[in-house]
Amino acid sequence: MIHIKKEVASRQGKDSTCISEITDLKIPDMAINDLSGIEACSGLINLYLHNNRIKNVAPLSTSFRLERLVLSQNKITDVGALALLTNLRILMLNNNEIEDINSLSSLINLEALDLSNNPITNIQPLSKFRHLESLRLAYSKTSDISPLSQLNELRSLNLNGNEMVDFTPIAEISSLEILRVNNCGLTDLSVFQNLKSLNYLYAEKNDISDISSLSNLLELERIDLTANNISDLTPLAKLSKLENIHVNNNRISEIGPFVENADLGKGCYIHLLENPLSEKAINVDIPALQARGVEVIY
Repeated sequence: MIHIKKEVASRQGKDSTCISEITDLKIPDMAINDLSGIEACSGLINLYLHNNRIKNVAPLSTSFRLERLVLSQNKITDVGALALLTNLRILMLNNNEIEDINSLSSLINLEALDLSNNPITNIQPLSKFRHLESLRLAYSKTSDISPLSQLNELRSLNLNGNEMVDFTPIAEISSLEILRVNNCGLTDLSVFQNLKSLNYLYAEKNDISDISSLSNLLELERIDLTANNISDLTPLAKLSKLENIHVNNNRISEIGPFVENADLGKGCYIHLLENPLSEKAINVDIPALQARGVEVIY
């Protein structure tokens, strides 16, 4: 059994009378499985304990000053002990064994939360996090994401790997700037057509063929639609802010819409690997784009 008390002493080189003055502590990758003694670090503001073997977080229950807590890649099942840590702004709990997050509903000051790769089915408590700006729920077990519609300040959302989900509630989050929906079983993107603030859209490994709804998303700077069934790029012709486009492994033969988009120039990237490109695309359109400074990978 590896105690955190020993690691604190060895890393900080301080005796017990000074431990309470520690504000930042990083002890990842040390196979720690016992947090007993962390209570003495009463001044902690930032604590990083990722990739250990922690199951019991009860010793953290009195770390009231914590603002950032990273507990990714451990063996945690119960997060009830974190309920009183209401100063938390950033909480990383991804890659654990958490099923119930009801006890987190008191953490109303959270700005960033990562719950990815946990068997969570009910995310209703998230509706209380009105200051949340970044949320990661990749590869969870939830099928109902309606509580997310209450998150009016959310800017970044990761729902990768969540199939059998009705994405309609996302349409109400007008603040979204970054959306990740890779490997979600999507067939089209129409549910996202009113997200006018979107800058980055990642929708790899779906079954998307129709991207017409993207023509409304005029703030898009980066899109990743790798590994879908797209053949028609017309909706991208008038997206003037596009700089980085990934459409590898689709069914694209013609790329005329890229040539029509006069704003694609120096500093822009287009990724076209594994597509059945026509002779015109290869011999005429790609050289025309390259002459404008676009880097084309095909």
